[in-house]
Amino acid sequence: DQDLRIPDLAVRTGNAVTDVVLNEKRRQALRAGISLEADFHYPASGRYEAYDLGIILHNLLENALEACRDISDEKRCIYLDVSYVKDVFQLNIRNNYQKKRKKDNAGNYLTTKNNTIYHGLGLSSIHHAVANYQGQVEIIDSNNKFQVIVIMYGSYAENTG
Repeated sequence: DQDLRIPDLAVRTGNAVTDVVLNEKRRQALRAGISLEADFHYPASGRYEAYDLGIILHNLLENALEACRDISDEKRCIYLDVSYVKDVFQLNIRNNYQKKRKKDNAGNYLTTKNNTIYHGLGLSSIHHAVANYQGQVEIIDSNNKFQVIVIMYGSYAENTG
């Protein structure tokens, strides 16, 4: 009931799955004192599976929320921009962080959680979902700012059939 009384939580992307993910993450951010600014509209073409976009959004936002919880209040912010132009879907998420992120020998980011059996799968899940669309994931990590850019082309059926 408390969540329903908080104003301006209705994020509408044009897709029920992405709406649920974005609204839940926005509620979590609000509770944690983290600013979450999102400019996201689901592509009208329907070329991208809502399930894949849900996986990508959930994992990216979960990682950004976790990173922002560790920093001072004035720097707790997440920016999410999504664009769709000429059959190219681009998602760009940026956030600040404080704790140094560890990588394995191959350069892959490692989870900060103790239980590595159930955690640390987010970025690999994102890469797998993006691969369905012959897409790419670029990670920019500098000066305590973390940015992930996801680019996808075509549709799932075109790229798997």
